[in-house]
Amino acid sequence: MAVYVALANQEIANYNASVQAAAAKILADAKASAAAIVASPAPTVTVTVTASPAAPGLVFKTGVVIKKTFTCVKTVSGVTTKKVVKAVKIKCPAGFTLLKK
Repeated sequence: MAVYVALANQEIANYNASVQAAAAKILADAKASAAAIVASPAPTVTVTVTASPAAPGLVFKTGVVIKKTFTCVKTVSGVTTKKVVKAVKIKCPAGFTLLKK
């Protein structure tokens, strides 16, 4: 019986040694992978912008505000006065109203 116990103990010792060797290999592989990831250069992101041409007749310039042209009217004693105004916001001068087309 003592022989069987000695053989069983030897098998357990061999198994533990193989598990420790496998764990050491896995740890070494993980450390090597982590070192390779840190050593590799950061990925480069490339952004490509494609500009479409503006509609014909429209020219956009930097710093230029596009003004709207509108007509204001004022009627005094049956006489109608029209005033063409060019501005960013549609607002008629005092006494005039916006001519709706």
